[in-house]
Amino acid sequence: MTESNFEHYSWWFGKKLQELNAVYLELFAESDRGVAIIGGTIVDESLNRSIRHRLRECRETDYLLSFAGAVGTTSARISLACALGLIGPNHRDDLVCINKVRNLFAHNALLRNSKHDLVSLDFQYQNVKDLCDNLKLAKSWFAHNPTSDLFTDHKKRFAWTVTAISGNMWNEREGLGKRMRIELPTPELLKD
Repeated sequence: MTESNFEHYSWWFGKKLQELNAVYLELFAESDRGVAIIGGTIVDESLNRSIRHRLRECRETDYLLSFAGAVGTTSARISLACALGLIGPNHRDDLVCINKVRNLFAHNALLRNSKHDLVSLDFQYQNVKDLCDNLKLAKSWFAHNPTSDLFTDHKKRFAWTVTAISGNMWNEREGLGKRMRIELPTPELLKD
């Protein structure tokens, strides 16, 4: 990469990082239900764009990726993205967890807790916490940043993982691959 290309990419990545930070801040400002459903939609759209980028532009691609098509669900898109090599097994596992959290919030207004009381669903609900505890990208990041509250704040962990995976899929679509991984700053630094 030449010096001028590097300067261009540095400027470009600076802009992209600002956009990703804005997505994270806006996403995290949502209610728990909003974070889960919007976060699920963000990764679904990122998968759709990444798969579409790899396939030929034609009617068949449009149909395959439509809701009625063979790859119309987030689960199917996760599987296809992994089969095409667009994501690895860790991102696949995180995307599966994100999709499960999204589906819990989208399809349940109230759930029964361990005492069999009806409770409003939030990121403190045990099933949601368990899924967020399995987000590998956040675990990996936390191992290098032990003071981060990503370890204890499940909503932040979810929002951060959605933003990081979407940024990395964008990076792959742009053909930059592993040469320039987008590293998001800590959630503590993103506060106003």
